[in-house]
Amino acid sequence: MLGVAVLLGAPPAFAADGAETMSPDRLQSAIGQMLMLEFHIGVDRYQADKGGDHRLAIADMTGLAVDFDLGGFVVEHHNDALLLDPDFAAVRSVVGLDGLQPLVAVNEEGGRVQIAADWWYDHDATWIGCTSLGPIAGYRANHPNSSTSWTCPDHGWEDGAHYLPFLRSAHLMGARWTEDETAAHAEDIGRALAVLNVTVDLAPVLGVSDGTSAASALGDRTFADDPNRVAAWAAAFSRGIRSGSGGRVATIVKHFPGLGSVTANTDDDPARSPPLADLVRRDLVPYERSVDQYYEASGVMMSNAMVPGLTCPESDPACTVPATLAPNAYRLLRDAYGWDGLVMTDTLQTPAVLGEARAMAEAAVAAVDAGADMVLVKPASNDPSLDDHRQILSAVRDALLAWVEAAPEQRRPRIALSLARIEAAKATIASQPPR
Repeated sequence: MLGVAVLLGAPPAFAADGAETMSPDRLQSAIGQMLMLEFHIGVDRYQADKGGDHRLAIADMTGLAVDFDLGGFVVEHHNDALLLDPDFAAVRSVVGLDGLQPLVAVNEEGGRVQIAADWWYDHDATWIGCTSLGPIAGYRANHPNSSTSWTCPDHGWEDGAHYLPFLRSAHLMGARWTEDETAAHAEDIGRALAVLNVTVDLAPVLGVSDGTSAASALGDRTFADDPNRVAAWAAAFSRGIRSGSGGRVATIVKHFPGLGSVTANTDDDPARSPPLADLVRRDLVPYERSVDQYYEASGVMMSNAMVPGLTCPESDPACTVPATLAPNAYRLLRDAYGWDGLVMTDTLQTPAVLGEARAMAEAAVAAVDAGADMVLVKPASNDPSLDDHRQILSAVRDALLAWVEAAPEQRRPRIALSLARIEAAKATIASQPPR
């Protein structure tokens, strides 16, 4: 069991070359690179089936990437049709600070959490279905037997192999498939994501549970209740994504220090995990492997759950500080588990983070102050306008600039260090050929 004595003591000192000479423009751009925007296109003008035009969304995303020097975007499942448009390449092709390009990320975990899931049903504790994202020009699946179905009759598809395969749940892969079969399935997904101009898969999940909703809020998003099996199958999945995409899609392991035994889904409600001592023996075991060598991942996503003995005193049941906002959680990841690369938050637009009337900008500052290199932000509205996206980005950027200038000697190096980690993570993504 790894020691956790590193948690006691002062926060680490930060140092990065050239931080003291960072110009105001460079500082603003560096902060922009630390922002991941969950872009929501619910407004009618973006929906082609309502007389709108996806090109407007692509133009708006490109404009935001340029104006804020954004680190990247998260494309959620209800926005997936954007990826079929060849013009979407313009979003990931924006060139920002130091030649950096925006990340284009999706949550392609499998089962209930994936883009383009058109229909599914629960069959023998596994999610079965198909996707409606396609046809994808230049893509054909290599492993048709790894997908549930190549034809969804309701859509009249002639050859579903040109569509994004339905990604089976982590629970099914861990319970029924070998590591090689899991990797082969992930290779198909990785190749499709690369063709669709996706550059990051926010997966795999390293949570440890038996895959039932009764045992964990994650349900079938976990590979197994054996932490060593979780590590092996998650590594096979991650390596499959990397191999299938030719290195053009990076992976992010999540959610540190573990969500396998939390009391609620942190996307919907505040959640409490078991005490740190329990996590070290179970949920944290997969993190004993090297993030970049064993999993071939480019970063780690933090959990939005509260952890007694880590983010809060075990004696304080009223404390609700999530790992995303807790310096001790980042220190545990860095010092006890040895990861010095990119660390990003989970979405900050959730009651688990904003539950005490905390504003998004305040939460972003707290996360960066705690140790995050990138923060996932989005407007509060379920039907945001372009101005809503601009306002939330401006508010977060300005709050972070004010935070830095309140203690520039200490915090400019902190921003420079995060920028270096972002640059290193983006360097693991192979360049995308024209589509």
